[in-house]
Amino acid sequence: MIFTADIAYLARQHLLPEYRVVATVFDSDNSNAIASLQPFSSLTDLENKVLCTQYVSALHFFGQALTERSGAQNVNFKFVPVSELNHHLLEGECDFITIREPFVSELITQTNQTGFVKYFPGTFLQYELMLAHRRLSDEHVSRLLLAMIDAESVLEEQPDYAKQVLMDSFNADAKQVQKLLTDSVLSVSLYQPLIALFDREFVWLQSHGLSAGSMTDTKSLLRPKPLRDAAPLRQTILDYENEY
Repeated sequence: MIFTADIAYLARQHLLPEYRVVATVFDSDNSNAIASLQPFSSLTDLENKVLCTQYVSALHFFGQALTERSGAQNVNFKFVPVSELNHHLLEGECDFITIREPFVSELITQTNQTGFVKYFPGTFLQYELMLAHRRLSDEHVSRLLLAMIDAESVLEEQPDYAKQVLMDSFNADAKQVQKLLTDSVLSVSLYQPLIALFDREFVWLQSHGLSAGSMTDTKSLLRPKPLRDAAPLRQTILDYENEY
């Protein structure tokens, strides 16, 4: 099993031919943000500035969507690993960075609360995917999915415990974890609109160098049967030809 963000998987799915998406386990339209060491009032402040992000990642997709939406001109993208984004901002090599947890909490700590972070909900809906290898039978994958669904109850029945687990995992403070939980859906599912999102993201990836030969029919990347067997109301992938 592999858990990964949607764009990260699509960019490398040709390297994982034996894996298929069996479910999404998390989605949010407000998990990414823009950060700067200087206050900024709107996205137009990105004009003629250096925006650092990680190449062909969800953060990159988010940053480009924002600059296109704002109409800001001459935004200079600089690409560095996600773990180094805060460092490059603090060293003055970037005017802005795209950022997510646990790096938001890290930046706030590093700047003694003087870093400026803005969220822009609705920019795009990001998913965390659950991938299963072909060697795992549908029955075994279904059992694991049922266990994941049972685990969802922890968020409702033991919210303080769940929050503490996330704080420890992300090394994030309580305020940031609460925001993550408020802005996110942690649920095992596999819905038809995911295919349209994959199509859009594939076009974007191709514009950034992903060869046409590395692309595939997006529906073929999905394996809906295990979730259909385990919890049929949690998946809506259309099956016109009963190919599964």
